[in-house]
Amino acid sequence: MTSKRITTVLGQLGLTQVRYVSPVRRGAAEGLAGRVYEQVEREFGVLAPSLALLSPAPQVLAASWLMLRETLLVTRKVDRAVKEAVATTVSLGNTCPWCVTVHGTMVSGLAGGLVLADRPAESIADPRLRAVATWAQDCGTEEGALLHEPVCPAEEAPELIGTAVLFHYYNRMVNVFLTEVPLPPGAPRMALGPVMWILDRRLRPAAGRPYQPGTSLELLPAASLPGDLSWVSGDPVTEDAFARGCAAIDAAGARSVPAGPRRATRAHPLGLTPRECEVLELICERQTNAQIARALFISAKTVDHHVSAVLAKLGVENREAAADMSRNLTA
Repeated sequence: MTSKRITTVLGQLGLTQVRYVSPVRRGAAEGLAGRVYEQVEREFGVLAPSLALLSPAPQVLAASWLMLRETLLVTRKVDRAVKEAVATTVSLGNTCPWCVTVHGTMVSGLAGGLVLADRPAESIADPRLRAVATWAQDCGTEEGALLHEPVCPAEEAPELIGTAVLFHYYNRMVNVFLTEVPLPPGAPRMALGPVMWILDRRLRPAAGRPYQPGTSLELLPAASLPGDLSWVSGDPVTEDAFARGCAAIDAAGARSVPAGPRRATRAHPLGLTPRECEVLELICERQTNAQIARALFISAKTVDHHVSAVLAKLGVENREAAADMSRNLTA
């Protein structure tokens, strides 16, 4: 089978992993989506389903790709192996097994067989990888970020922080819209090893090629950088990528999400969103955050945020009091 045919087959199999939305098929991708698909296949090695799941919204697809390309794929000051270690560590913290499998395989291939999933970041022998992995691990929470010393000089921040930020985003999308591991639905788990062996032989050569900064910027119009992304301003091209990408995603949200609380939220006596109601129902069943995360196909950290919001809106301090109030409301 030719290299081009392998790429095509892997891309088609990848699309079968997408749930709840209908991704644009590879042969049917036109316009902006088609241009992104071509770039992803050429520079990432395959049409990644983690990107293809966004194809029903071409502007969001382009935004996600150009920010990912300029941080993870283009090497300026930081080696790809180091950035893949950040991606994998963030994915471990967010309990995203799909991303851990794919990017953990990349780390292993690029960093001499290092397996991040089976060890704490602090135990990594290589001092550089240990430092960035520990930083990515600790910065999963605001408290950890505030306590952690800077792990890199300022000129490396756009690549390292950019990779961490993007994978907090990608993990949430992947946990909802993709299968748990990079296998088509119904495929036996024993097929994962051979599939990853084939994928590695597509992804690793692509990771070793040099890429010119900024070639994806033309996908979206120029925009201003949001003030809370000032950490990216150390590199003009990455700054431009995040400015364009964030503007496109914000515009897509404004088109798709109504302003103010949704009707269901306004109708709830305590102003809970539909998702918060689901979380509260599971709290009443005495489920832990990890169990709630599995039931709702979201990360444990996302559950943490929902639980905190529920407690605040109910004006209570713990889960037991929230459950009691919920039962009183429905009695």
